[in-house]
Amino acid sequence: MCEQSDWTDAKENEKKLIALFVGIGLGLLYMIFIRTEMYDSMKGILMPERLSTPKTIEKILSKWKKHAGKEKSTGLIPLPGPIPKQLLLSSCDNSVDVEKCNLNNENTINKYREAFGAFSSPAITLDDEHCITIINNVEAKLSNPYGAEVSADMKSNICRVAALYLYGGYYFDSDLETLNAFIPSETVTFTSAIEEPETGFFQAFMATTTHHPILEHALQMMVQYYDKAYKTYTYNTDDKEDEEKDKDLEDGRFMLDDMNGFTAHDNENQIPGYINLTYVDTLTKEDPSWHMGTRTLKNAFATMSAKAQGETYIIHEILLDKNGHQNWYPELERRISEKCCCNFAVHDPGTKKVHFWSHRRGTVFC
Repeated sequence: MCEQSDWTDAKENEKKLIALFVGIGLGLLYMIFIRTEMYDSMKGILMPERLSTPKTIEKILSKWKKHAGKEKSTGLIPLPGPIPKQLLLSSCDNSVDVEKCNLNNENTINKYREAFGAFSSPAITLDDEHCITIINNVEAKLSNPYGAEVSADMKSNICRVAALYLYGGYYFDSDLETLNAFIPSETVTFTSAIEEPETGFFQAFMATTTHHPILEHALQMMVQYYDKAYKTYTYNTDDKEDEEKDKDLEDGRFMLDDMNGFTAHDNENQIPGYINLTYVDTLTKEDPSWHMGTRTLKNAFATMSAKAQGETYIIHEILLDKNGHQNWYPELERRISEKCCCNFAVHDPGTKKVHFWSHRRGTVFC
């Protein structure tokens, strides 16, 4: 009986020892996989994410519509397609490498002219002087805010919408690298891409017919934004701070004062105001994804009726080097870089074809 009892105790101890080793092993696996990037890599391989489809786009647009609030009442309808076969490109004047930027724009022009089958298709470069003229003609209320903006990104957001509204056609940022020309069907009147976070439109590519209601509404929203974000200078002889601001303008210097939200820059064109950074900061604190441009266009789109939108075709920006995306377009070689955003691409979920790299080599992001 004693021997039987000892044998039973030994077996119980053996089970406990095995359970202990199993527990330690599972703990080690947890440390290796769950607490490190290795887990994400394994998860990406074993459980890959699905590439976006037309249904994905429908769901995103439906979500935007749901959260957009009251639909804007308008009797406007877009001019019928096709979208004019003319190209609008952002200027390379402020590029880090002007030569590479110009070559990239030439690549876009050549690929689109070839796709159009019209090698004489107009190509307009939107430099600062051209943008000012366009904005003055399209929406003069945005002229002073455009001049006061120190961000090339914000200037571009105003100019591209105004230029497309005036001319119609295809717009491209000089940072966008065209792989294959994307041309929607002849009945489409508006096309752009949803940016990768799905919080707005990726405006580096956009194409519309002339005087499109979506763009008109976007311009109105920009005016509403700058009603608060743009401030005219006030001068009080008893206010030394105002005198200092005026002196900075006279000297043509750039000044940025985070405390009171004052920005001034070369006032060669006598811009009578400045951008209120305090207001801008308040918006971004309330909603970190806020952006005057991508969000403005999204809100304009989402609050328009289907009739006012006309026939649209929306494509999608995706990140190719993210875990779980290894099987997305494997034939497209991923680009190696220390910068964040070399492998953002824009694809057509309907045809499963990549048309653009979001950022060409040699830019801030790639």
